[in-house]
Amino acid sequence: MAQWVESAIEHASLGQSDLARLLADRLGTNFDRSKVYKILKDQREVSAEEMLAIEVITGFPAPAALRRGAKADPEEEEFLRLLLNADEDVKRSVLLLLRRGQKPSETHEPALSSQDQPPSKQS
Repeated sequence: MAQWVESAIEHASLGQSDLARLLADRLGTNFDRSKVYKILKDQREVSAEEMLAIEVITGFPAPAALRRGAKADPEEEEFLRLLLNADEDVKRSVLLLLRRGQKPSETHEPALSSQDQPPSKQS
């Protein structure tokens, strides 16, 4: 994980303080440079939420093996790719749904239309 974070920082031409500030803004938490330093020294784990935020901030995707310790499911890969490229309103809506553990039909959000649905898999 430390190697990926270091590569992501370099990819985005950021410093540790820059990444810490951007993570704090994105996650709405207190995230200082010392946390980034500890991550880079393998003294601190990176949460899934932090990893996704680093991907978004730096534009440097995490390898699937880092996401789950094994090859990620293709649907999960697609979900993450779509989420990374979604506008901020969509990201906020998805995050709220995930935090609440609700399906779109259980909220006031409209369900996906048939044209928004992914194509069904043919056997």
